[in-house]
Amino acid sequence: MARIAVCLALCWACLIPGQGFGANDRPGWWTDAALKAEKDGYSLINAAELARLLDVDPPPILLDVRPDYEFAAGSLPGAVNLEFDLGDRSGLSPEKRARLGELLGPDTARTVVVFCRDFQCLRSGIAARGVARMGYLRVFRFIEGHRGWLGTASKDQDCGQDCSAPGQ
Repeated sequence: MARIAVCLALCWACLIPGQGFGANDRPGWWTDAALKAEKDGYSLINAAELARLLDVDPPPILLDVRPDYEFAAGSLPGAVNLEFDLGDRSGLSPEKRARLGELLGPDTARTVVVFCRDFQCLRSGIAARGVARMGYLRVFRFIEGHRGWLGTASKDQDCGQDCSAPGQ
């Protein structure tokens, strides 16, 4: 009887999917993305880690790299916008570099969180690498992106331009 209970408990544990993903239960693609991030000078974070960062004073700079029309339709609270695209992979133009510097400010020790639409969007990786190459030391890519953020926000919450953090 005890063996049956142990077997059932083990089977049950294997069948229950995790709620979101933490350090020990990341999706399969996370490892490859994290290796690329490390090589490019930034780290990956999920929604729970972002929520914790938002409680720190000063809060991180949130850089939304989606097109301006998507940003205008809604973003994370307090985010600034500068669109990145695939052409920025080879390097930032002097104009974009200057604008990015204006948005992020001179404090290269300040935490910067870069995000795009969702984990499939390449813009946030390109931007995070660009920010790290500009000398910012604490650069994170919120890989779940705007859609991931909306998915963690309260279901009865209107997530327009002033969408609050998950759990608030």
